[in-house]
Amino acid sequence: MRTDRDVVRVLANDICEQMCRKVIHYIQNMTYAGLSGDDSGLKNTWDEICVQLQFERSDYWDVYDHTVIQYTKLLPGSLKEHEKFAIWLQSWEGSGWRGEDEPEDEEPLIYDDELATHIANEYVYSEAINWSNSRITAYLENCYG
Repeated sequence: MRTDRDVVRVLANDICEQMCRKVIHYIQNMTYAGLSGDDSGLKNTWDEICVQLQFERSDYWDVYDHTVIQYTKLLPGSLKEHEKFAIWLQSWEGSGWRGEDEPEDEEPLIYDDELATHIANEYVYSEAINWSNSRITAYLENCYG
């Protein structure tokens, strides 16, 4: 038997997975960054993010993270309030909501920044850690042999 929490978790997960795919697609089309160098063999910013998360973050990691977060922040604007709320309840900020001291009728403030951070950390970066292609494999073998 499913509980209310199970239903909310499944709803949030489905939405976050859809958003994750949009973020990955967008970043795969970013071919101008090249912070790993023109001779790296990496084709796009997504390849670079995958390499960084699978082995070692470069000094430029903040640029990559900023790019992911900024694009991801645009996506929740298209969501309905109950969808945002479902995602927020799965986030670190929302996980402790409804403590004993909070009134029953109080609505939380949900910020797109919090949603974007949750989606990036729990979905986008999780995909990047496990993502592979011939370019990523060749780069990692060349650098870390």
